[in-house]
Amino acid sequence: MNILKSKLFHYIRYWLLPIVFVFGFSNDVHAYEWFLSKFSELTEKTKYPYEDDWGYIKGGLPFNEIIFDEKGKGHLMSDFQGSIVVILFSTTWCPNCPNVLQSLDKLADKLTELKVRNVKVLALNIGNDSLNAIRVHYKANDIQTLDVYQSVPSRKVKNIRSVPTCLVFDKEGKPIWGCSGGNVDCNSAEFVEFIIKLSKKV
Repeated sequence: MNILKSKLFHYIRYWLLPIVFVFGFSNDVHAYEWFLSKFSELTEKTKYPYEDDWGYIKGGLPFNEIIFDEKGKGHLMSDFQGSIVVILFSTTWCPNCPNVLQSLDKLADKLTELKVRNVKVLALNIGNDSLNAIRVHYKANDIQTLDVYQSVPSRKVKNIRSVPTCLVFDKEGKPIWGCSGGNVDCNSAEFVEFIIKLSKKV
C-alpha cells in the first residue's frame, strides 16, 4: 500500500506547478518550491529513503529473489530475518566494482572481528558468469571473507540500474538505505558505525 501511495505522490507533485499558476502564485518565484516543500512534509512518512534516486531499486522494493550459494543451496531474504542484510550488486567487468567489493570484504571481516553476529554481508554478481569466473574475480581482487554466490540473472534485478549498488535491509527484510557508484566505501568508519547501530536495534 505504501508503495502505491509513494507512486501516487510522485506523479501528483509534477502537477503542483500548474496548480500554483492557476491559483495566481506565479509572480512569486519561490511559490512552487514552498508549495512542494509543504506537500513533501505531508508525504514524507510514506516515502522510502531512496525512492526517486538514480541507481537504486525503484520504490524501495524488497529483494525477494532466490540466491544460490556455491553449493547450489537456495536462500531467500526471509532466511536472514532477524539480521541486518548488506547486499552489494556488482559485475566482473565493472571497472568501479572491485574497490567497492574490497571495502565490503573488509566490512565483513571487521564485523567478524568485532563479533557482530546479526549482520549478513552478501556480494551478488549480476549476469551469467560461472562460479569459477566469480572465484577467479575474487582471487584477483584479494577477496578473502565474502562467501561466493552464483550469479543473479540481470532480468531478476532489472530495477538495479547501475553497478556497483549497495543496499541495506532491516531485520524484517525491508530496504532502508541504498547507494550507487564507485565512491561507496563500505569500510568507512561512518558506514561501519551505521551498520553496528542498526544491528543493536530491537
